[in-house]
Amino acid sequence: MKKIIFVLSIFILSSYTQAQQLKLTVEGDTTWYCISTPNRENLHLTSHGNNQEVTGTDVKFHNNQFWCLIQTKDNKYNIKNRAEGLFLKETTDLSTGNQAGYFRTTTEKPVNGFSLSDPNSEGLFNIFDAKGNMINQCKQSENYKITTWNDASDPGNLFNFEEIDPTNIDVELAKAEAEKLLKNSLPGNAPGYFSQSDIDTFRKTIEKALTKEDFENATNTFKTKINTVKEGQLYFIESTGPDYCRNKILYNTKPTAGASLRWGDKTTDENTLWEFIGTEDKKGFRLRNKATGCNHSIFRLDTHVPQTYLC
Repeated sequence: MKKIIFVLSIFILSSYTQAQQLKLTVEGDTTWYCISTPNRENLHLTSHGNNQEVTGTDVKFHNNQFWCLIQTKDNKYNIKNRAEGLFLKETTDLSTGNQAGYFRTTTEKPVNGFSLSDPNSEGLFNIFDAKGNMINQCKQSENYKITTWNDASDPGNLFNFEEIDPTNIDVELAKAEAEKLLKNSLPGNAPGYFSQSDIDTFRKTIEKALTKEDFENATNTFKTKINTVKEGQLYFIESTGPDYCRNKILYNTKPTAGASLRWGDKTTDENTLWEFIGTEDKKGFRLRNKATGCNHSIFRLDTHVPQTYLC
């Protein structure tokens, strides 16, 4: 089955400056962070044990995703993981430029620490290793490992430090779900979108939320505000997928039952027009083609962004 999204119509700062931006861990006072790349799949740095390569994974708020900053003698920072007290460390001596090995967590404390850039307008940092190379969150092609790549604007080089309370994980999980929903919600009048006022209200509500229940209530209330489809209204189904079909509309190749579906330019031919017929359980719609009168899929409304699953 094919899944289609439904759419209608560094320089290095002094240790003093960095200390003002992020909290350092000192004896008796540890501050834990989740370190992530919001612009690269929102992956979170994750330790997998002693001498194992660090990777970026989905956020779970487990101890192996919590890190603290400890100042070193050279006024830089060691990055320590909470799970086993392991340190982030380069696997080999890194050469100059962009050539590097992958990073691991080890019991050995690095002699020379890491450095941070000034945060950009989004509050994101570049992280530098001991040789001044930027740390990079790799893509899937490199199994989401951590290496170096000297491009300050690369999505894999821009890291967010989110302060975490490990003793209150239920709240952190509910907060993360709310913030993810907010980030992925777009203003507009078409199905699958939200009004700008509802988005603004949701943002203000989660900014004030303190408890798990606060975040969950805000999230559940916001989900009910999604623009839905209207029965009896005809729609185009537009793809936001790969280049070959992006911005193309879905149509029947022939006005008969069993005809295959294709992507093409927008026309007012009835084979390109669709309507949504409510299901008996009130949770979704049947997608019916205007030309054939045949149902081609179930359109579910139990996710915040409507998706069409085509047979």
